[in-house]
Amino acid sequence: MKKILTLILFLLFATPVFAGNNLTINCNSSGCDKVQDLPIFSENNIYPSFITSQSLTVNNNRQSKCQLNFNASNPQNSDSALLDQLQLSVVADQYPWYSSNFSYLFNSDLHSLGEINSQSNKIYTLTASLSPELGNELQNLSANFSLNFNFTCDDEPNSSTSSSTAASTPDTVCHDNSPSQIPQNLKAVAGQNSVTLTWDEPTDNFTYYLIAYSTNDTADTYGNPNVGSKGTKSYTVKDLSAGTKYYFKIRTGNGCAPGPFSTIVSATPGGQVLTNTTPAGFQPNVLGVQTTGNTAPLGATSTCTPVIPFAFALALLVNLILNRFRLFTFFVSSLSLIFDYFINRYTCVKHPYFYLANLVSFLLPLLISFRKNKK
Repeated sequence: MKKILTLILFLLFATPVFAGNNLTINCNSSGCDKVQDLPIFSENNIYPSFITSQSLTVNNNRQSKCQLNFNASNPQNSDSALLDQLQLSVVADQYPWYSSNFSYLFNSDLHSLGEINSQSNKIYTLTASLSPELGNELQNLSANFSLNFNFTCDDEPNSSTSSSTAASTPDTVCHDNSPSQIPQNLKAVAGQNSVTLTWDEPTDNFTYYLIAYSTNDTADTYGNPNVGSKGTKSYTVKDLSAGTKYYFKIRTGNGCAPGPFSTIVSATPGGQVLTNTTPAGFQPNVLGVQTTGNTAPLGATSTCTPVIPFAFALALLVNLILNRFRLFTFFVSSLSLIFDYFINRYTCVKHPYFYLANLVSFLLPLLISFRKNKK
């Protein structure tokens, strides 16, 4: 195994200048080198609702796959109030590998950023943000620290292992524990080109919230893992178009392991009609759809066990037995259709064939009865 530490300086001050650099790290059998000797972030005069993103490209030029981890160190005095509020997320391949406030990083733990296959690269999007709900309490605060990237590689493969085989190995590394609880009582209140979401916080362990939204009732088009860490109980999604109905859901996550999504809520904002706008911090398909080493779903839009269509089975059985009593069978089938509606509307189970199945359960006994009478 080989292990190399790469340091990237991260600076925050309170004078009006903005700067950032997309960086590249090349790793081979002799070590890892930064192509540019620059900080990935150097931001001044940050403010509530501030958000900035930079990319980090890691090229694995070795003949073995490698694991990338990171943590942070705080070599100089920094204001803890700023570190408690400043959020960092790391996203690669539309998957949020990490999100939390910076205070959480200052320990000895290494946080997984996944595997990089042999002779390939991975592009990470690092986003720093401050909640729009903050006031002026962070004025003139500063922070200065380093992000430490730990690049750990497998031993060199033997001659029987080809690079194409290694390159096809799925990225399956996540050792964090998924949160089990769901944010409850999610509510959406429409505003002027915005929707404010509120919820009740879960009591289990997690490092961040992710909000997903869409203009369809699955709420799975855009995701944002930068809405806040533990203690956050509201978030305003801005830059939404007036007159459009938006659907929202929320989940927690612990490092690279996401929890289950909440129920879906909707709201229609007022204001102006906007075109081609995406709220700051939201990216397409950043929901957490990934697999772990045990091949279990990680961060899919639902962690619920599929529901057996009991209503369909019951309606079919009753209709077959009592098919002569048309009014009763119609009543039973109607109840099953109502049951299906509530399953599809208020649970994480989405089964598009429930309605069709119950329609068949009503028509099939009638068809059998018709054929018997014809004979």
